[in-house]
Amino acid sequence: FCKNRRRRNSKNKKYLISGSGDSSLKIWILSIERKINETKNTSKIVFNLLDNKTLKGHSSYVYCFDIYDKYIASGGADSIVIIWNIEGDLLYRLSGHLGVIRSIYIDEYKLVTAGDAKKIMIWNYRVCIKCFYKVLNSLIRLNLLFPF
Repeated sequence: FCKNRRRRNSKNKKYLISGSGDSSLKIWILSIERKINETKNTSKIVFNLLDNKTLKGHSSYVYCFDIYDKYIASGGADSIVIIWNIEGDLLYRLSGHLGVIRSIYIDEYKLVTAGDAKKIMIWNYRVCIKCFYKVLNSLIRLNLLFPF
């Protein structure tokens, strides 16, 4: 699984995050440059892998993850939410879900998770407090389009 939100660290360095069935996440550190061929009047974008880091902390499949600023949040089949920093350090392990965590959203103030047990949880992840949860009749996927 790959996430299309990227974190910009410098003018030409980006992070791409991937989650895996082997219970790990990977941070791919890329440089991106545009090469212009003036004789053919064409250009192409070149991705160069600078480094990668493997994050181990889950005990089963990683189904979802999100990135905000220097934080990565991940959830999966082990019912655990993990907050990492962009350097790959495990910061927090949050429990409270039963079953697979299918959707996750993180921003400056909150973390929102949802899973197979039809439960949505909103966390203040910076102090590891579960603020709210709601059991729904059914839940397939959670997408937050704007912060609230």
